[in-house]
Amino acid sequence: SRHEPLDGILVEEMIEGVELIVGGQIDLQFGPVVLLGMGGVAVEIYKDTAIMMAPLRRRDVYTMLGDIKGASLLTGFRGRAGVDVEALVDLVVAFSGLLSKISGDVSSVDLNPVICSPRGCVVADARLILSS
Repeated sequence: SRHEPLDGILVEEMIEGVELIVGGQIDLQFGPVVLLGMGGVAVEIYKDTAIMMAPLRRRDVYTMLGDIKGASLLTGFRGRAGVDVEALVDLVVAFSGLLSKISGDVSSVDLNPVICSPRGCVVADARLILSS
């Protein structure tokens, strides 16, 4: 039998960890605003998020983490290892800088889920909506 030619193959790492959302939108009054919270499919259920105007510094992200009720999931509990919080902070700071730079071209950007583990953070899905 004849087979179609193979264009390529995609191999992705399977990762387990805490699911977060890192989002941003361009507010007409305040400009770029960053959202950080517990993510994945439960984001609408728990509504456990913190919001701050971009651009963010590292200390701003730590403040946001302190405002999230589920933050204890990040530091470890009941024998589970905590996540690489430094990698998460780096990601959010970089995201806020990017959001500030592209704020004229987009209305919102969502990274959900961002899966964080002791080995770092991986953006599993992203959605970007261009401004009209």
